[in-house]
This record gives sequence, C-alpha cells and structure tokens, in this order.
Amino acid sequence: RGSKVTVRAEAMSARDGLLRRFGWYGLGAVHVTPRVQLVGRYDNWDRDRGAETGISNAFERQVVVGASYLFDASAKLAVNLVRQTFPNVDTIGSGTILLVAFQAGW
Repeated sequence: RGSKVTVRAEAMSARDGLLRRFGWYGLGAVHVTPRVQLVGRYDNWDRDRGAETGISNAFERQVVVGASYLFDASAKLAVNLVRQTFPNVDTIGSGTILLVAFQAGW
C-alpha cells in the first residue's frame, strides 16, 4: 500500500484561434485509517477567457469535500459534497450537489 497522504495539482491551457481556455485544480487526500479516506479538491475552469455571457463560456469554480469507506478489496462507498459557482455571471446560480456511490468489483 502507498502513502497515507496524496497531494496533486494540475494546470491546463488551450487555444483555438481567438478562443483561450485555462484551468487548474488542487487535490488532497488522507487515509485516516486503512479503510477510511478523506478528500478535498479546489477546481477553477474558464472555458473562454474572453467571454462571460452564459453557462457555455463562464468561469466555473468547484469545491469538493468527500470521504470513502473501503469494505474490502472489492467494495467501496464514496460520498462527495460538491459546491459549484460561476462568480463572474450573475444570471447563473450556484449549486450544491451530494453524490453517493457504491463501487463493487468481481
């Protein structure tokens, strides 16, 4: 088994003619016990750095906190709370989503 702590970050940029995109994220995870892992992620993504007219090109921010429980080597329960905002466009509302997943393999 690997480390008890995981830290990752990534930045990405793209251009296509006049269209410019940029985003980045940071992720941290810690195994509190061999069966329990806590995670956090901060994500920024700007689909079009030159426009902020609607959901198709707005700057988006997500903050995720979550936990997972490993039942055994083949089954896991994961719970994530996602907060999504579009800080530069007043007409797009923010949202909070609870995601629950059971994963099994055989």
